[in-house]
Parts: sequence; C-alpha cells; structure tokens
Amino acid sequence: MRIVYLSPSGQLGGAEACLLDMLAVVKKSRPESEIHVVLGEDGPLRKRVEVLNANTTVLPFPAEIAKLGDSAGGRASL
Repeated sequence: MRIVYLSPSGQLGGAEACLLDMLAVVKKSRPESEIHVVLGEDGPLRKRVEVLNANTTVLPFPAEIAKLGDSAGGRASL
C-alpha cells in the first residue's frame, strides 16, 4: 500500500505530533507500506519523519492552499 500525507508545516506542533504517531502505527502494523510525506516547508519535522523510515519531499504549497487551516483562519471552498 502507498500512502501520502500532506503537511503545510515543517515545524513541530500538535498536529505534527499526531502525524508522527500515525506514521509509527502504520509502519508497525503494515511494514510493507510505502509512506511519503509532502511538507509545505522544510524544518525539524522532516528529520523526525525520516527517522520513521518514511520518504519526504519539501514542496512549498501555492499561497491559496498554504493559507488554509485552523491556525491561518482560512476557509476552503472546493
């Protein structure tokens, strides 16, 4: 199974801690899974993800997407 997670932040916070926990559980329960995390910015999260043997790509998100989310106060209309 291939799984891709998106994170607009490369920093460590509550959501990122949950992401790391989720990666660890998936790796333990399905070790054959290929996990990739796309980060909107580089930061300490990248190294923590790589310690869990998941691949990372730093790809700045377009401004319209980067401003979405709870902390940014944005609203999505899809």
